[in-house]
Amino acid sequence: MLDALTFKAEILEPILTEFREQPHSLHKGFCAIWSLDSYASHCAFQCRDMQKLTQSQRGKIEERFKDRLQDDLHDDAWKFRLIRQASNATKHAVRRNKDEDVPSSKGVASEPIDGWLWYWSGASHWGNQVVIDVSWTFDQESQSWFDGKRREVKPGPFFKWVPLLDIIDPCAEHIERGLESETVGREG
Repeated sequence: MLDALTFKAEILEPILTEFREQPHSLHKGFCAIWSLDSYASHCAFQCRDMQKLTQSQRGKIEERFKDRLQDDLHDDAWKFRLIRQASNATKHAVRRNKDEDVPSSKGVASEPIDGWLWYWSGASHWGNQVVIDVSWTFDQESQSWFDGKRREVKPGPFFKWVPLLDIIDPCAEHIERGLESETVGREG
């Protein structure tokens, strides 16, 4: 297994750099999503002796690490959850559960974001770019988004889609914060 730092330097960063240069490219967007999800997997095992783990333990370690990242109270947790959901939707085409944030691979698309749409969305990039459509509901009374499992998303996006370009860096940073807390927790 590649260690997390090697994965980040050799896989994640080159993929994210290519996507930043062509934010409209759907295939580069898919690769960015998959590499972020995979980076979280590599981070989950960073401080573990893989030779001593059973297959069942490996699956639980990865799942718990990713669950902790997506359920964290940090403002970027929903961004990781969205990346994880989009990764699964694009890998498996259609999700089995209807309460998923991204129910199918069709939820990741290259769309024109310009004019008033760009202005009100707060997107960092003007023009065609990969966005993730979410199956969230907006509650007028609380002025909040709720994800497929009825968890509040704060602070959420302005529209029912999220520009991928705007969440890749916060997501990578959130994964690294999770790795840091994992390392501190295992040392103490």
